[in-house]
Amino acid sequence: GRERIVNMVDGRPDWCISRQRNWGCPITAFTCGGCNTIIASGEVTSHVADLIAQGGADVWFEREPSELVPAGYTCSSCGAGPEKFEKENDILDVWFDSGTSWAAVLEDQLDWGSVADLYLEGSDQHRGWFQSSLLCSVGTRGQSPYRTCLTHGFVNDEHGHKYSKSSKNFESVETQINKHGAEVLRWWVAAVDYRGDIAMGPEVVKRVSDAYRKVRNTFRFLLGSLEGFDPNQHLLPIDELEEIDRWLLHRAASALERTQTAFEEYQFHTIFHTIVHLCTVDLSNVHLDVSKDRMYCEATESKARRSGQTTYWLIVHALARALAPVLSFTCEEVWDFLPHLAGDPDSVFLADFPGEAEWGVWQNPALAATWDNLLTARDEVQKALEAVRVPKKQKQPGQIGSSQEAVVTVTAAGETLALLRSYESELAALFIVSGVVLVEGA
Repeated sequence: GRERIVNMVDGRPDWCISRQRNWGCPITAFTCGGCNTIIASGEVTSHVADLIAQGGADVWFEREPSELVPAGYTCSSCGAGPEKFEKENDILDVWFDSGTSWAAVLEDQLDWGSVADLYLEGSDQHRGWFQSSLLCSVGTRGQSPYRTCLTHGFVNDEHGHKYSKSSKNFESVETQINKHGAEVLRWWVAAVDYRGDIAMGPEVVKRVSDAYRKVRNTFRFLLGSLEGFDPNQHLLPIDELEEIDRWLLHRAASALERTQTAFEEYQFHTIFHTIVHLCTVDLSNVHLDVSKDRMYCEATESKARRSGQTTYWLIVHALARALAPVLSFTCEEVWDFLPHLAGDPDSVFLADFPGEAEWGVWQNPALAATWDNLLTARDEVQKALEAVRVPKKQKQPGQIGSSQEAVVTVTAAGETLALLRSYESELAALFIVSGVVLVEGA
């Protein structure tokens, strides 16, 4: 009801009433002016509760005592009427107030029982809301008011200084959205490890923005490769796909599995790093680079091209659903452009999250191990090519401008040589060169 302020006068606290504050839950008690008896009965409290249900908590502060007690109510000690009553103007401790919010919301308003799935707040609330809620619930219900309690750190700038509305370095959410877009801000929230204090600033947001563009551009490229593809007619069985396509599906399945686990464990930064790696390494640096000739040059109805399209469609269809909670606008936009199976909902937010029953059939550890070895050889070849690659205008004998100008000789032995020979007809496409010569040697 009223705010008490402590002033230090000669080293001693001086209590004074500063001003009326109509907020908080009132303590529904009176003092009888006739005999100083404290009046705090269940009858009065229930009556006031009914008044508050109709007019809000301010009725306690706005109305006279005679309007706050049942008709005919008198002091049980001296018989004085409500005209002699004085209202209690203190309010309940705000931590008790917030610490019983589970009862007001879950039990009274929603009728969901007494236990919330999740309590989310900053790390300072271990001694605040989390604790007051726990004490009130255990004391009155014999149980915790939450199944899971999740805490986060606080936002600092790039130099570790406090980042708040009163700081000179602060930029409002509206400013950030106008500058970078809401998706980048969401992506930043997913990227940070909130378990400690969080860095926020222009350079941090720029790096996150670059990572977002990589994911968005990967979606755009995959959608562009689906020209002329109808999943109701052209989807191929998994076992009929090209090996490199099945390797990519295995990698996508691993990413989706980590993403699902990360959502369940609230480890959102794992989602960020997993998806960025899938898009920039597995897709852009490997599969899209190796398969672009097949996707651009093969006949529209060829099985090799349909294999790639089947792979891309499966991945986009799953990733859009998996990332929708984080990249909401982007995934809804992707969903709008994606060719759909009969029965797909109109919105990505009405579609099911991709589960193991879906991506589990993509997993193929033995094939993945084989292709991981092939890609290791590819990395070595690319290092050698990069050492002799120069701009076309500066080329000298023994130098190249494009990797496709080169014929490479690969020296290998044992299992590595046997593996490369079993894939000899595919190595030029995998290494993106004109030819490959295999030589046995150490």
